[in-house]
Amino acid sequence: MKRYRWSDFSNVTEGHIFHEVMPGDRIYQGGFSASRPTREDFQREHNGKMHKNAHDDFEAFIVLQGQGEIEVNQVSSKLTVGDIIIVEPGEDHQLFSDPETPLVTVYLHTGLK
Repeated sequence: MKRYRWSDFSNVTEGHIFHEVMPGDRIYQGGFSASRPTREDFQREHNGKMHKNAHDDFEAFIVLQGQGEIEVNQVSSKLTVGDIIIVEPGEDHQLFSDPETPLVTVYLHTGLK
């Protein structure tokens, strides 16, 4: 996992915005999420067990609103507005939202297509 801020990409004018840190000539998949579970909700919904969430490609999470945490390979890090997290291929990851200030994220995939 790598952490960035928008200012780290301010001079990008060609290719996709993250081309220097995420391989691939284009973003081929992505979406918007405003319904990330809290850690407690996730644990309850999955009977207290974490499930494997790793990909063969790179994934970026852009935090547009709220606070929470990301767990990558069983190591947790706090998230806040403006964070850009790059998850590398094979890294097991899960996002959790703060119940008082829910996370809103955009996620993007590069590197396979």
